[in-house]
Amino acid sequence: MRGLPPARLMHAIGDLCARYDVDRRALARDAQITWDQVAVLAADPRVTIGSASVNYSVLTSLNDEAARRDIAMGRAVLETALQRPVCHVAIPFGDAYSFDRKHLEMARAAGCASTVTAIPDTLDPETTDPHGLPRLIWNDGMTLRGLRARLAGY
Repeated sequence: MRGLPPARLMHAIGDLCARYDVDRRALARDAQITWDQVAVLAADPRVTIGSASVNYSVLTSLNDEAARRDIAMGRAVLETALQRPVCHVAIPFGDAYSFDRKHLEMARAAGCASTVTAIPDTLDPETTDPHGLPRLIWNDGMTLRGLRARLAGY
């Protein structure tokens, strides 16, 4: 479904939620943090806040201009909310099907210092491009031992 253009995807999700009596607004509300919570995180000097695209679209489902706009607007919204520059962006979903190299270049051209994907990998200071960084995902099922193993490159 993620390969659908945004309008068709929203229609399909709406149809499924109505059919199975799922309150998608409640799901979204429960899964996201508030702007006040973002502000608390952003005030911590140990935290770096980065943006995603404004609609969290699968970038490969958009034409180039729409993808550029989605990336730029996501950053602009966050910069407005935080009242400071945002220099990093995460690719929505970040898997190999959700973006192409050109989307990383769009973020670079927009002035982002780094772009994060969800492609598993380890960092090598000599060869890792800051536009295409791997993202380590930690979920409820991962143990601290498992996290240590991932951080060590296993």
